[in-house]
Amino acid sequence: MTASRSRTLDGILLMATAFGIVPLMDATAKMLTRGYDPLQIMWGRYLFQSLFMSILVFGIGRKPLAVLRTRRPGLQAVRAFFGWSSNLPFITALIFIPLADAISVVLVGPLLVTALSVPLLGERVGVWRWSAVVIGMAGALIIVRPGMGVMHWAIILPLVSAFTFGLYQIFTRQLSGTESTDSMLLLDSYAGLILSLAALPFVWKTPNLEGWGLMILMGVIVTGMRVALVYAFKFAPASILAPFAYVQIISATIIGLVVFGDFPDRWTILGAAIVCLSGIFIALRERARTRA
Repeated sequence: MTASRSRTLDGILLMATAFGIVPLMDATAKMLTRGYDPLQIMWGRYLFQSLFMSILVFGIGRKPLAVLRTRRPGLQAVRAFFGWSSNLPFITALIFIPLADAISVVLVGPLLVTALSVPLLGERVGVWRWSAVVIGMAGALIIVRPGMGVMHWAIILPLVSAFTFGLYQIFTRQLSGTESTDSMLLLDSYAGLILSLAALPFVWKTPNLEGWGLMILMGVIVTGMRVALVYAFKFAPASILAPFAYVQIISATIIGLVVFGDFPDRWTILGAAIVCLSGIFIALRERARTRA
């Protein structure tokens, strides 16, 4: 195996690992919703995420002022806000609906990024990718089933989360050319902590030992996921890695079944499959376009 193929394989494994453990973080959040408000859960997540990220970045000798310096503070703030606001509706949804159902809806995120890249980034999207977006959205509608009175109303919340996270990714693209990865990771964490602190006095409940443990676990998982993603994109192109993000629906289904006894119904499975295939098709088209 050549060195380039070996690095590409490493990138794929890191990508699959990063998204494979995302449902574990979401399951931890769902467990916390039994006793704590979603805003306090987000505070705990960002508190320990900020702590562990700071240890990783500054522990290797980086100077804080140099790392945190940004050329585009306004865009950094907007990006951080959309990253924070994508978490709140998702965690709230976990109070009411199964984990795999919520993640199935969030999978429309890459489709939304493709659609939003046209007005916000000026990118050209051909008829094939637009067709994949439309088909993927149809898959999302199969999961949500509006007007049929089957799903819980909270299934709409992951759609809101997917939309705001799509905006977060768009602004990440805009910043990636001028800002360092470390600055985006740290400013994202610190801004999320500040936003969560603003609402904390209204929802505070002193965590017990289990609550603290679960919040620390969330911080560990999200830090590990972010680091794995950073190195994945160093080892392999985004067009190759993108399809492996859908591994999270498999791990979400397993974790939901083992931890909560939930298993998605056949319509949710069908809709999720359509969404995943649409996203994979867009990733493959992007890869072909990049090569051309």
